Amino acid sequence: MISTQTSEILQNKNQRRRLGILLKAMLAIRIAGCHHEPDGITKDASSSTGDVTQPASPTDPVSAVNETQSSLRFEDIASALGINHQYLNGEESGHYSILESLGGGVAMIDGDGDGLLDLVATGGGRFEADGTPVGLSTGFFRQTQGSPRFKSVADVACLSRASYYTHGVHASDFDNDGFVDLLITGYGGLQFFCNLGDGTFEESAADRGLTDALWSSSAAWGDFNADGAADLYVVHYVDWSPGQNKECFAADETTRDVCSPRQFSGLPDRLFLSRGDGQFRDASSDFGTIGSSKGLGIVTGDIDRDGDVDVYVTNDTEKNCMLVNQSNQGFADQSESSGTAYGDTGREEGSMGVDLCDFNNDGHVDIGVANYENETFAMYRSFNGQFFQHVSRSTGIAAAGGLSVGWGTLFLDLDIDGDEDLFVANGHVIRYPQNAPLQQPPLVLLNDRGQRFSNIAKSSGDYTAAPHMGRGIAAGDLDADGDLDIAVSCLNQPLAILRNSGTASGNWLAVRLIGRQSTRHPIGATVEVQLTDGTSLLRLQKGGTSYASTSQPDLHFGIGKSHAQKLTIQWPSGQIQTVDAPLPNAVTIVIESASESSHGPQ
Repeated sequence: MISTQTSEILQNKNQRRRLGILLKAMLAIRIAGCHHEPDGITKDASSSTGDVTQPASPTDPVSAVNETQSSLRFEDIASALGINHQYLNGEESGHYSILESLGGGVAMIDGDGDGLLDLVATGGGRFEADGTPVGLSTGFFRQTQGSPRFKSVADVACLSRASYYTHGVHASDFDNDGFVDLLITGYGGLQFFCNLGDGTFEESAADRGLTDALWSSSAAWGDFNADGAADLYVVHYVDWSPGQNKECFAADETTRDVCSPRQFSGLPDRLFLSRGDGQFRDASSDFGTIGSSKGLGIVTGDIDRDGDVDVYVTNDTEKNCMLVNQSNQGFADQSESSGTAYGDTGREEGSMGVDLCDFNNDGHVDIGVANYENETFAMYRSFNGQFFQHVSRSTGIAAAGGLSVGWGTLFLDLDIDGDEDLFVANGHVIRYPQNAPLQQPPLVLLNDRGQRFSNIAKSSGDYTAAPHMGRGIAAGDLDADGDLDIAVSCLNQPLAILRNSGTASGNWLAVRLIGRQSTRHPIGATVEVQLTDGTSLLRLQKGGTSYASTSQPDLHFGIGKSHAQKLTIQWPSGQIQTVDAPLPNAVTIVIESASESSHGPQ
């Protein structure tokens, strides 16, 4: 059992590149390439051929895979735990729709407040004879102390209903009552399941003002206007419908295949601000700038470390979108000026998964993005929170991801050595790819002191060595042993639960934040741990991340042989709070001070 240290008792649970390199990249000619490759060939009057990108040559360093050995091991234990769930995309109907490409996500949450992590996974959908998409049931698996360890309770919890063809599952405690709520994205509309606190959920999207008929891929929570209530940013994909399911073909110009997103126009994102009473209003047009095209992934957090919640959206064949919060008054688009809009060639890429980290432990927030095949998976290194440099080639990430089509993306300290490693789930989006296999193994990239990443996928277990149709991933300490386990959602394949069973040694620390003046789940908070060896580590409370998924919110630190001298928490409310000598190998619960002073209790 994990011991728990609490800094304060909660009285009421409802309270609450460098600049030159950057400029050079900004001025580069941006050549639009084909990202869902080979691009479709359409039988319409406007176009007879699609764009075609030449594949990387076998000697291109992007195509080379840097493999190394490690003692880290992952074992798929889903079946042993009693978890049996698949995300289905309906491809057997033969419609070859782009809707089938996206796949779904998974969430690790404590749905009933018993201290044990549960699992939620979207079910996808199928197609009627006329091509109309129909949703399939969401899976909900509650962890117990019995055998098997997890019980399927979606029907009992009133979570199985799928009004739409589903993709993402995005969790947060929107009403600050201590119970986690769920937003489900998909084609046709949003579903919002309010946690009633008795083991059941109630769907109430329309009643709360979350009406959105556009095709939503992902979403993220965050208190964007600092009023103590959680807001919601919803990412939209392309303007597809069964009535405009174009005929596209593979490279042989004969075999039917899924169309490229270039055959469709993008859809604008949507921002819902909380009214503070359980209702939301559409603030998409009056809170500065929001994204506007072909979004797939999103992460929210304090990227520039100025105390408010920023947004980064990954777009497919369009520039990525960095929305910097202007002191809680609205978003400003700083995508190009920050150097995070394009890849290292200065052009748009097919971007999917995304996460934030401090990969080199310099105190600045970096951004990782998973892209399409023959594009460089991006690591944007931050120098001051405003300017970023693309450093994937120098860190080895480019070599590892060259032929992968990346989706779920998470930075996490897998080997408990103090720096954050990278796990990416991969799988193709078309049925007949020319340059890369349909199913692809994940990337398991170990971080060597912020200098270099090495792929250990082949040596870290049967699952990671084998190919899959990977999509969303979530992480958390499912078995409460101090290291992080991973859930992987795949297309038309069983949900995988990867138990981290390596031989990593050393101390660890987990921090669970509970907001009072900030939202109870304080997205935008930062935690710095000062260690006895003189080093410090940074972790962020984030929304979104990965792809269409939600990880356990506890912030996890590997601290090796050292110990933590002090935690420093900057809350979204502006408070700075410290906790001395948090216990190693334990979860430290930090509750935001009720004081209005700028510093919490020592």
